[in-house]
Amino acid sequence: MNVIFHIGMGKTGTTSLQAALPENEDILAARGMHYLGQWMERIDPQFDQFAGFQRFLALPRGEMISAAHRFLDRLGALQAETGAGTFLLSNEQYYPSLPVVRPFFETVCAQTESRIVIFVRAPAQWLPSAYTQWGLVHKADPGAIRPFGEMARSLMAQYAIVRDWHRAFGARVEVHKFDPREDIVASFSRLLGVELRPVAARHQARPSAAETLLRAFYNNRCPDAVLPEVFDAAVTRHLPARAPESLSEKVKYIFDYSDLPDVLADYEAVIAYIEQEFGIDIHDPADSPPLPDAAAVADDVTGRMIDIIVGQAAQIEAMRTEIAEIRASLSPHRPFWTALRDRLVR
Repeated sequence: MNVIFHIGMGKTGTTSLQAALPENEDILAARGMHYLGQWMERIDPQFDQFAGFQRFLALPRGEMISAAHRFLDRLGALQAETGAGTFLLSNEQYYPSLPVVRPFFETVCAQTESRIVIFVRAPAQWLPSAYTQWGLVHKADPGAIRPFGEMARSLMAQYAIVRDWHRAFGARVEVHKFDPREDIVASFSRLLGVELRPVAARHQARPSAAETLLRAFYNNRCPDAVLPEVFDAAVTRHLPARAPESLSEKVKYIFDYSDLPDVLADYEAVIAYIEQEFGIDIHDPADSPPLPDAAAVADDVTGRMIDIIVGQAAQIEAMRTEIAEIRASLSPHRPFWTALRDRLVR
């Protein structure tokens, strides 16, 4: 029995690969391979999905070894059921978790032909991507967002983990260079010796500079680590569908009259009827009005936004004062919403 663990590093195409592998189950099966996914639900349903995997990572050493034996038992049953001789897993959370998962890997490696696959990216390329992901978009550390120069030095410690895995598992560890110009699925195909179908679209692409800026300073207000879903719930879900994002695109969306000649041509017969029947000429030149100056619009919008934000800040502060007064007036037998209602109807 062979087990291939793809363990990272993060930001080396892992999300795209994890999206592609389930779509290639037929190709893998034809070569005697079976993709197990990211999680450890085969050991115990409580280890399914991200939250469940954190419970798996929290197992003490003895339970981690027991989990490895249950894992091997499940693979034996799956091998008998499917005929697969090689099993694949992909989860980049293994990579920084060597101290806790080492007993699991040691147990599995002792009873199988295991390969531990790591992709690494040139640090000059990886650091900006990793900083954006874990320093800004998903603020992984509590406290204020850290400047690049400070966080990059701590991120470089990720490269030393390659050495730790290699020292622990020797020749079972394979390290491959990740090239962002190449499809990760193609790279993994060569590693497996199997031609996998490419992924339809890139997954977890870096957000735009504007979105990154908004996410970063939203997250900066939060004292704890912040998952991207927090910003999505507070901001992204309120954005209108299909609306242009940049100010220049919004201006163009609203004030672009370039279709004017085509629209008039489509209704030429109606215009001609009015002119002929009522003796008037409504054929003004069909030149499209120019777009407003984007810089002037930006200046005007910024000035107005300052007034709006200041006004809203004053309103929020007044609401805080009102709520504080209501709370202060509460008795143990007078619910908050009753006091609020009484305040509003005064």
